[in-house]
Amino acid sequence: MIQPEAIKIKAERQFPGYLKAWVEAQNFFPLSIPADKKIPERFGIFKNELQQLLQASKEHKKKGYTVELTSIQHRRHGPQNIPTSIRFDTEEDFLYFIGKQREAEQFKQTVKNLLHHFPALKSWVLNTPLKVIEHSEKWLDIIKVLLYYQENPRPQLYLRELPLAISTKFIEENIGIFEVLFKHLFSEVMDSEAKDFNGRWGFRHKPGPFFRIRILDPDLRPNLCDFEELSLSLQQLQTTSLPGQRLLIVENEMTYLSLPPLPATLAIWGHGNQVQSLRHLSWLKHYQVYYWGDLDTQGLRILAGLRQSHPKIQSFLMDWETLTAYEQCFQEGVKDTQASPTEHLTGPEAQAFKYLQTHTLRLEQEHISHQDMLKLLTLLFNLPQD
Repeated sequence: MIQPEAIKIKAERQFPGYLKAWVEAQNFFPLSIPADKKIPERFGIFKNELQQLLQASKEHKKKGYTVELTSIQHRRHGPQNIPTSIRFDTEEDFLYFIGKQREAEQFKQTVKNLLHHFPALKSWVLNTPLKVIEHSEKWLDIIKVLLYYQENPRPQLYLRELPLAISTKFIEENIGIFEVLFKHLFSEVMDSEAKDFNGRWGFRHKPGPFFRIRILDPDLRPNLCDFEELSLSLQQLQTTSLPGQRLLIVENEMTYLSLPPLPATLAIWGHGNQVQSLRHLSWLKHYQVYYWGDLDTQGLRILAGLRQSHPKIQSFLMDWETLTAYEQCFQEGVKDTQASPTEHLTGPEAQAFKYLQTHTLRLEQEHISHQDMLKLLTLLFNLPQD
């Protein structure tokens, strides 16, 4: 026989339906809950379960479910009253029994306010009423943001500088709900190609990532206020005109710092996977670009990724010849089971990739001697030899 705990579970499952019915101004009551009409073979259990069911009902509690009983003739126990229907007659009965009076009241007040300002959100409320309750304490501030954005689409401000009486971190801490609501309300101004919330909705990004740049040719420095080194954000790099003809992108910081003077040349510290964002620099096509990363599958994947946008990028000390020359410096690498990016690697690079992947090895850039680096730079740039 169904017991009060099971009735509560089934009633709670009806709560979202009740909320939807309220939004649509539809009748939801009386609400019936299926009753288990089976009488246990052990008569004592039956009597005990029936008593518990009735004692928790509206008849005894003044609020809650109503039990309808039907008299039957049981083959072993004679005439018996069994429950044939469990019913909530009113909203008050229903909410009292499942303990959601406060949630329901908050939902109603929130929806009235929300749909007063933004009627277009009705379909979202109907589809996800529990989301309204999930954010119940935040709606006054959420509505402030939505109203501001409605008047100031794509404001080109940082999220924390909006002129609103809310916590400066409020939007960042609730970015998921704002993403959903903005798509429902402001889709006509969304940049669907952007990869993050700020880009999609016209808020300013925090500058970055930042790249350190060394001017390896002293003759180029007067063009840059005589600086030997600069730090520029990716956004600045996209719009800055830099002098020179060659560019070395280097993975390791100390290797970057130890590069010698080179004519018409700049160097960028790539800083791991951050270097991938450099492929968005359209002006790279005007430079002779070299990439020097760790000789492992990750480093070769970075090289291949850069070549997807700039096919003419050359590798530096990242081939089979380098690998075999420094076999004594191998270290255990990171297991890599993905397919080789062969189409963006040269033959010697692809050969090195296969070997490193098969044997799970790596050769870190800093293990290559400074003298070998200088020799290769001398050959590449036709420098005078000592």
